[in-house]
Amino acid sequence: MKVYVLVMMFQDVVSDILVYEGKRAEEMAREQFKIYTDVDYLFFDERLESGEAHDQILGEDYAGTMIYHLEIIQDASN
Repeated sequence: MKVYVLVMMFQDVVSDILVYEGKRAEEMAREQFKIYTDVDYLFFDERLESGEAHDQILGEDYAGTMIYHLEIIQDASN
């Protein structure tokens, strides 16, 4: 199962954590990221991969806001 976790930061404090699962999980996490930061997640990710810092992309208030992708493996023996 794939899970997307959106950690929403404001001025170096976690303001909220949203967890998405299901077929539209990634899309929903990206949409909420855009609503919260006013920055498209793919644009953010490209710039982050190129070496820019969070605060240069999102501004100081939202620096640290991030989507984490997790793969949950369930034990079939339970």
